[in-house]
Amino acid sequence: MLTYSIAIRTLATNPDVLKRELESIVLQTAQPEKVVIYIAEGYVRPSYAIGKEEYVWVRKGMVAQRAL
Repeated sequence: MLTYSIAIRTLATNPDVLKRELESIVLQTAQPEKVVIYIAEGYVRPSYAIGKEEYVWVRKGMVAQRAL
């Protein structure tokens, strides 16, 4: 049995892009165990949800996000 998780780095400045990404995850045949969304501190969590995502706030910057 295949198990995997998905990690997404975002600022969520365009919630429609993240919404489309999450919708595509729902349509996958093999569903991930969880979806971790790394979002920079100071940015608002998007309202759209699929029920598997977990938000982790990190310092702004790709190096900080990748290090986490």
